[in-house]
Amino acid sequence: MNIKRNAFTMIELIFIILILGVLAAIAIPKFAATRDDAKTSRMAHNIMTTAFEISTFVVSKANVEADFTVMSNTAKLMNNLGTVTLSNYKADYNFGNVSPCVTLEVQNPNAQIVYLSIAVHPAGGDDMCTAMQGLIDDGVFPIKLKGSSVSY
Repeated sequence: MNIKRNAFTMIELIFIILILGVLAAIAIPKFAATRDDAKTSRMAHNIMTTAFEISTFVVSKANVEADFTVMSNTAKLMNNLGTVTLSNYKADYNFGNVSPCVTLEVQNPNAQIVYLSIAVHPAGGDDMCTAMQGLIDDGVFPIKLKGSSVSY
């Protein structure tokens, strides 16, 4: 007797749904981790860009401004997004659940020799802040902005 099948059996459909569920359980956390990695990388890049924009501004103008948004377009953008808290000669970057996670600061702004420094703060177990701090090249800091070895 020949039985002609035009559809899947119930057991075949259950197996397909089970396999799709296992694949989704593996893939969804991977996509979330990728998104977090992108945010972390973007934040570290923005901090380093702000630092180099400030150093370029000071060298070209021979002047340090108290407001980072005057010296850096990236600082202005991040201030508008609410990811940085700005005060005179200082920017506190909030990331993950840590506030501040990183601080960028002009040291001795009215002195003859001026430096731009970066400070990383204890992450308190926050993985995103720790990852972002690891991406920042703090070996180039402090950056000398004004002084005898800087020519205008």
